[in-house]
Amino acid sequence: MLPVGFIQGRLSPKPSDRIQAFPRQSWREEFSLARECGFDCIELIHDELYLEDNPLETKEGQAELRTLAQKFQIRIGSICADYFMVRPLVENVEVAMRLLQTSKDIGCDLVEFPFVDSSSLLRQKEDPKLQRVLSDLASEAARLGLRIAIETDLPPVAFRDYLQQLPENVGANLDLGNSAALGFDVRSECRAFGERIFNVHIKDRLLGGTTVPLLSGNTDFSRAFAALAECRYRGDLVLQTAPDPDYVGVAKKYLRMTKDWSAAL
Repeated sequence: MLPVGFIQGRLSPKPSDRIQAFPRQSWREEFSLARECGFDCIELIHDELYLEDNPLETKEGQAELRTLAQKFQIRIGSICADYFMVRPLVENVEVAMRLLQTSKDIGCDLVEFPFVDSSSLLRQKEDPKLQRVLSDLASEAARLGLRIAIETDLPPVAFRDYLQQLPENVGANLDLGNSAALGFDVRSECRAFGERIFNVHIKDRLLGGTTVPLLSGNTDFSRAFAALAECRYRGDLVLQTAPDPDYVGVAKKYLRMTKDWSAAL
């Protein structure tokens, strides 16, 4: 059975003004709650909000992350670099390079760069500077023994073609909810670039709309997991689900659902 994890903040109270943010007051407690729920791994968040409180930013914080991961046996599977959703990657390359080194230092081998919504790749895919930056980051990641996943709003074939211009340690984050919201067919996505899917976000969204509780949106989970089986996906399944006041109870429920869906993988 594939490892199932959660994105940081889903085992904490919802931020007041956004769906996702680094949980500065409860990030430590999430490790023990993750063990209680039965998760295998966690995807950390690196964003511009409360950056000074994020343990990824200091050697002491990084050491504490390693200690908590070991104590509760929760692998740090990936880092989601939401920082670049509001601060363009091409203008903040040194931050990205530093984040790659941080990932190596905490024992994490995958850093995810989102190019959706305000940082949409649809508007940047012809920018040669961005391609050079991604190639430079890929070279540094290869030196450190890391991989990079990019999350985009490009249609399946266009995303495949974009990936083919980049080194093979750059792959895709497949976000099932975003695919549903954009009207993409997940089977077409898996057939187009399935061998380069590095991690998967478990999420539900309405067509053209926002994140909603699992099974209440337009994500076809049966079709999605059948497509993942076809492309022999073997990576993490990360819950990036709609926040809920009963975050522990809902996390346990969604974990069971995900394990049921992935049983044939």
